[in-house]
Amino acid sequence: MSIPLRASLLPALQLLVKG
Repeated sequence: MSIPLRASLLPALQLLVKG
């Protein structure tokens, strides 16, 4: 359950950083 969570958090964080 940690792998899918991180896989979704990684792209989400990148999107936020990109703004």
